[in-house]
Amino acid sequence: MKIKSFLFIPILLLSNISSASIHERSWDFKVDEVVFYDFKNYNTGINVGCEKFDNGKVSFEIKYKNINPFINNNKISTDVVDGNGFYTITLNDISELDLAFPAGGEYYIKNISGYDVKSKHCDTGII
Repeated sequence: MKIKSFLFIPILLLSNISSASIHERSWDFKVDEVVFYDFKNYNTGINVGCEKFDNGKVSFEIKYKNINPFINNNKISTDVVDGNGFYTITLNDISELDLAFPAGGEYYIKNISGYDVKSKHCDTGII
């Protein structure tokens, strides 16, 4: 186990990817928690999503720079640029989510639901 941990930690640090809440098959987002993906220097991106959330309806704020994420079948209430060049999309009261963060971009996803968001009906893959 020490060898696996020894190899895993440097790979995670080099990738510049934070996914404390988004796992391969489940999500566990604390209130106001933010996950950051930095694919600006990579040729691959990531696809993340959940078929349903344990809490029912949830809300997320997504910020992106350089390349627009793909969002399937969700209400978008805002798309504005901040002073750092990030666009903001707010997804309110959604019951499912499918996001694709393509290569070349920087992405933040924040839980703005007001409560912890959990699901065991999720999937993650490389695009």
